[in-house]
Amino acid sequence: MQHWHIWIDTGGTFTDGMAIAPNGAILRIKVLSNSTLRGIVTERTGPGQYRIEQQWHCPEDIFAGYRFRLLDAPEMSAGVQKITFSPTEPRMAMLWLDSDLAVSDAAGFEITAGEEAPVLAAR
Repeated sequence: MQHWHIWIDTGGTFTDGMAIAPNGAILRIKVLSNSTLRGIVTERTGPGQYRIEQQWHCPEDIFAGYRFRLLDAPEMSAGVQKITFSPTEPRMAMLWLDSDLAVSDAAGFEITAGEEAPVLAAR
């Protein structure tokens, strides 16, 4: 059985991760050392549904249990239900929250599971 090989370097601002997958693929990631991922809401498409721009390259299913928070209005937060990434536009995704927030276009946000940055990078 093949195993993952993971290396993590945590710095003051960023945590860098590198992994070799069981199939030999080399993956790299850079996350904020405060254990958050950031993006921009580009459009509200329905109640609790938003089109977002992001730079993460990760599986869609890791976001269960994450919290969403607006950068300019930290009191506005919600639970992340799911995120689906666009197969044709790698930076675009759809975000579903467990409640509807008054989010304007081009609003900065962050999501977190409250886990340590090396765990986030490894996931």
